[in-house]
Amino acid sequence: MSVMTSFPVTPNRIKIIWEYVGSADVKSVDAGELRNLLAPPSLRRTDPQGEETGPGRTMGDDVVDEMCTLGLLERSGKGTLKRASGSPKNGEPDLLGWLEQRLLDPLSAERFRQRSFPMALSWVLTNDPLKPLEWGRNYKEEVSTDCGDDIDSYDLTNEQRWQQLVYWARYFGLAWRMTADRSNVVIPDPTGALARHLPSTSAVRGQSSISRVISEVAVGLPVLEGGTARIEVESRLPAQRQRLEEHLSRSTSFALERLERRGQVRLERLADAPALNLDLGSGPRPISHISWL
Repeated sequence: MSVMTSFPVTPNRIKIIWEYVGSADVKSVDAGELRNLLAPPSLRRTDPQGEETGPGRTMGDDVVDEMCTLGLLERSGKGTLKRASGSPKNGEPDLLGWLEQRLLDPLSAERFRQRSFPMALSWVLTNDPLKPLEWGRNYKEEVSTDCGDDIDSYDLTNEQRWQQLVYWARYFGLAWRMTADRSNVVIPDPTGALARHLPSTSAVRGQSSISRVISEVAVGLPVLEGGTARIEVESRLPAQRQRLEEHLSRSTSFALERLERRGQVRLERLADAPALNLDLGSGPRPISHISWL
């Protein structure tokens, strides 16, 4: 199982359990007590004798199991749960960053049984935001066509897994959903993720090479250009889906221009400086330097 294949495991549920288990007046909690808090016995199905019927597991059990797999929680021999050593200690931004490290880097993801997750997200970001993806669709065939039959569609084998991935993509600031003309669509868009990571790059010191900054961002966001997950996925794409040389993907291009319009970055073309081209649909826009404002 993984956060993509276990449907109850959504970011908001992980956050609720993580905050509760680490709260000042709890620190650790009996596993049975937590199970009852997450799925009160009064809401479970019972037979006339008061015994539970149906599946023995609850939604909370799946979330707790995955949190233990990720190293957020650990079980003691006495049947209690507590935050694992090495898990984030502070607020939700720390949890977000910690989950990024576990889930977006291929080596880390494989270690924590999430191998397909960063590859699936990378595939999403190779798509054109001007041609939105559909929320209610199974993308198994498209992923296989793009990346080969040997990767089992990066676990995107049904509609529910696709939607589960979108929940996580939104959490990481890599996509968003909208309803228009009675259509529910998904837009590949790393604006939120870039806004979090750019302040830790050389761009904060003023004019910095766009190539250098993109390389720095790719260390923390391996699903973007130059990142290990993205390189693996892009190497599999057919010729018609390959990025042009010295071009950023359309999803990253629009994200950078969106940050510029918000006044968060300055994008410039300096004479004679090596440039990368933003792919904005109407034509390339060469950029050599970026500054974080």
